[in-house]
Amino acid sequence: MKILIYQKYLPIAYLIFLIFIFFNRIYLEESNISIFLSVLFIALCFFSFQLFLIENEKKNYLPFFPLIIFYFLITYGFSFELIEGFIQNKSEKVINKTFIILNLGIIFLNLGYFTNIKIFKMNRSGFKYLEVKKYNQIVLIAMFFLSINFLNKFFNFIPPNLNQIIFPLIFIGCSILFYSIIKIKDFKNYLYFIVILLTVFLEILSSSYVFPATLVTIYFVIYFNVKRKIPVVTILLFIIFFFTLHLHKNDLRKNLIKITNDHPFERSKVIFNLYSNKINFEKDKDIILEDIYFESTFTEESKRKELNYWRLAHSFSSLVILIEKTPSEIDYLNGETYKILYAKFIPRILWPSKPNDDLANKIGRKYKVLSKNDFTTSWNLPILNEAYINYGFLGVTLIMFILGFLVRLFTNFFSVTNYNNAESHIGVYLCCSTFFWEPHLSLVYGGKYYPILFLYFTMAVLIFFLNRFIK
Repeated sequence: MKILIYQKYLPIAYLIFLIFIFFNRIYLEESNISIFLSVLFIALCFFSFQLFLIENEKKNYLPFFPLIIFYFLITYGFSFELIEGFIQNKSEKVINKTFIILNLGIIFLNLGYFTNIKIFKMNRSGFKYLEVKKYNQIVLIAMFFLSINFLNKFFNFIPPNLNQIIFPLIFIGCSILFYSIIKIKDFKNYLYFIVILLTVFLEILSSSYVFPATLVTIYFVIYFNVKRKIPVVTILLFIIFFFTLHLHKNDLRKNLIKITNDHPFERSKVIFNLYSNKINFEKDKDIILEDIYFESTFTEESKRKELNYWRLAHSFSSLVILIEKTPSEIDYLNGETYKILYAKFIPRILWPSKPNDDLANKIGRKYKVLSKNDFTTSWNLPILNEAYINYGFLGVTLIMFILGFLVRLFTNFFSVTNYNNAESHIGVYLCCSTFFWEPHLSLVYGGKYYPILFLYFTMAVLIFFLNRFIK
């Protein structure tokens, strides 16, 4: 019933958005073609949402696909206005070509996803060896995972090179507790909520802003699947929380780096002092912005403001730059960026000399966005952009179709309907950690397989002992 309500009123919301965007683009004095193409792209994103809701009326899919579309809508569609000056300095041909590529990408992503696939059974109940008899048993696993993380923050007993494997355990633990809070009415939920808040706070102390964003996404996915409605209040509270943190993000990170004592208590003092205004934080004056972005003189404050805009609009702005230079100045790479994918399937413990994935830095230097002597800064190469610089229009259509197809396979396989089965929470974690396509393909998906295998193995062992020894 809730889904039907969304299907009824969402098209009206879509139309209002499109009208707003249309007149806003006219206000920006864009060409008629670019206005049409940009509004068409946003309309296609909305259409993709609607298709998913229609299909999801009778099936309980994990929202791999709509989350990816949400990324495209925000980073490519709505970020257009944030870099108005940059857009106006580019040729109409380049901007129109950018939107043509965006429209082709979203169309073929839809074609790949909505292809009828029956390779995996829909609405799986999950593997039996990952299922507990009662949900409070799996909650014990969650508390175990989060306790390990809590102790590690204070005593640092887990080697840093194992973080890629250990870190997903935190999200799995929070996912399990979220389900209990949303679905199961129990006084212990207050304790679970406190545990989650402490976990978030500890990650913020480590300057991790991706963590709370991912965590809210996990909450959204579980809430939507259980309640069949959108948690509007939670989303609004998160937006307020996120932007409060974002206001002082750069200053906070700069001052946290200076702390010689990495203990959580010392790092928490920095946050308290920042938001209570008891100390004067050193402002980040080391802002280096290349001429490729800014062609006029900016004050330090305006540079900082523009830098925040650019961070939000990176996917779109980088695509414009890549199209402008490819293939007129730099030839198509013909799959060069995909060669590192093979190395992702071999753990570094088995291949100590495995090459580092520094593609984001190499592309930045190759296109002269970064200094030729800068070997540390990353200039992210979004998946769609990567497809274009490798094979042009053909790459965008073919690769986006293949990715849509693969996303559907992931959706079918990991949409486990039984939350007493640990596999359902593994699916939620994978869904919420792979929808942000700003990094290149090998970085988003290449290193995911062995943490997932580790999760399956670890959960299976723990559940075996739970089912056998704990009633």
